[in-house]
Amino acid sequence: MKNLHQQVLELLPQCIEDRRWLHRHAELSFREYKTADYLEQALCELEGLELSRPTPTSVMAVLRTGRPGRCLAIRADSDALPIREENELDYRSCNEGVMHACGHDMHTAILLGTAMLLKELEPELVQGQLPEPDRLHRLQGRKSSSGHCPSSDRCPSSCR
Repeated sequence: MKNLHQQVLELLPQCIEDRRWLHRHAELSFREYKTADYLEQALCELEGLELSRPTPTSVMAVLRTGRPGRCLAIRADSDALPIREENELDYRSCNEGVMHACGHDMHTAILLGTAMLLKELEPELVQGQLPEPDRLHRLQGRKSSSGHCPSSDRCPSSCR
């Protein structure tokens, strides 16, 4: 059985692809129509989620385990800022004057990756057997007293 770290690393290429799509298609707040459509389509591919669109620019997914107890809610903002992107990246914003300079593209891609991971872990969630806490620690980016985040050293430059 793969450990949690291995599972996360296997999802990394998809997270990078999602982040770049989101960056390329930056939309301002309350105008994230294409973004919401993209997220809904990506979540539809994860069978068994209950999907809804509370607003035209938002998507909500629920994974029911059938077990009583606590509920985990996670969310991400997906809006961009009214800033002109001044670079030549192949995934630069195609919407002139709008870019993800705030990290919401990455937060949203991480949220999609988390949804994929939770679907992979669904059997363990249903059985109430989550991974050991020391393995969950690998997902946390904690800053040291110097303000440096040690996990950023392990993040490939292709993620940025």
